Amino acid sequence: MSGMAGKEVKNDLLENHGRKVALSYIQRLSEAVGSVVQAKEEAWSYAPPKEDSQIATVGIGLDGTCMLRVRPLVDKSCCNQGSTGNPY
Repeated sequence: MSGMAGKEVKNDLLENHGRKVALSYIQRLSEAVGSVVQAKEEAWSYAPPKEDSQIATVGIGLDGTCMLRVRPLVDKSCCNQGSTGNPY
């Protein structure tokens, strides 16, 4: 839901989860989560894993909801809908 506006989150919670939540609560919660992320962001680090082989194919979908998985035991995928470019 990181890419949704507060009203969209409110409607989603009501329609899909049966939860009636005030918009002000969603806004305060988002602000609190953002504050925690900003406080911890400086300490976070991420090093991309070493690849065993070269990547032969990259697939791009319209909305990022589906992907082809050739080897089921390998999961190297990431979905980032945030605006910071950091999926973690």
